[in-house]
Amino acid sequence: MLNKSDLSSLDFVINRLFMKLFRTNNTETVEDQDQFGFDKPSVLWARRVRNFDSKFVASENACCKLTLSL
Repeated sequence: MLNKSDLSSLDFVINRLFMKLFRTNNTETVEDQDQFGFDKPSVLWARRVRNFDSKFVASENACCKLTLSL
């Protein structure tokens, strides 16, 4: 599982990539990367965890049901 520090580090790398791509030193310029259809790693991670959790809870698998009852 990634912690907040790990996700911030990944977001930083993507921000720097966009800053170099657009040749700017202003982080506000590149903050809205979703305008380009590009989500930050922290956003993708949260979405995937949420998706996994919802599928896990809805699963009919006996192992999943056993884990939820613990």
